[in-house]
Amino acid sequence: MHLNAFPGHALAVNHPSADQSLVLYTPGAGHHNLQFSYAAKHPDAGQAMHKVCYSPDSGLTWHTLADGLAIGEAYSVYTHDLSEYDGTGDNADLTLRLTFSDAGGGGLPGRVLLDNIVVKEAPLSLVAGIDPGRVSEDYAFQLEARYGEGPYHFEKVSGRLPHGLNLSPGGTVSGIPTEEGSFRFEVEVSDGRMAHAKQEYVLTVYPRSLIHYWHFNDLQAGVPDTVYADYSATGKKAFLYYHAAVRDTWTGRRTGRT
Repeated sequence: MHLNAFPGHALAVNHPSADQSLVLYTPGAGHHNLQFSYAAKHPDAGQAMHKVCYSPDSGLTWHTLADGLAIGEAYSVYTHDLSEYDGTGDNADLTLRLTFSDAGGGGLPGRVLLDNIVVKEAPLSLVAGIDPGRVSEDYAFQLEARYGEGPYHFEKVSGRLPHGLNLSPGGTVSGIPTEEGSFRFEVEVSDGRMAHAKQEYVLTVYPRSLIHYWHFNDLQAGVPDTVYADYSATGKKAFLYYHAAVRDTWTGRRTGRT
């Protein structure tokens, strides 16, 4: 749904109260993974609050999407992902409601201006981020696609993975990395409706490091300047974190290079 207003025009909600809400009838038959967004501001002195609800049955029952949202004196954009809520997809009776109050949770907040109210299907996308790995250790990470319709097909389109790792058509990065470093690559996913999306990832592979044991020698109460310890390790660096009896926080000490 788009408001058919000229550029620069806004919907003004004058003197709304807890029992005077803005209700949007948004028939969504045939649509899935909806996102609801709008811009709002409160130009009068003070601050307004608002609550966002949805109804899957044209207003017979209401469910909260968000509450306690502040509205400032300048426009801010608010976005709500409806895809995880029951009854919001492929629903001809979907209804949305904005309820306004003052900063204390009740009363009359004065004018609230709304603009760019949009309800639309979220596009196919890939979730950003990937777990790090370690040299010579088994690695597996499943890339995740959102807002599409399966089956999904994943393909690396640029960059490279560390030696020893591969990306499967199902989106799993797996193998045993044989080199350390940070590796940048881009993946494209396509879904059952032939939609496409791309996402860049940076996979960091750390050097192999294994601490065999720590043994404290004469650790006294308080916060010592030096902690004497015997250890054996493989790798480049090792870190020791300890908690002294009189401290409330963890303190880090680097051992040095092995």
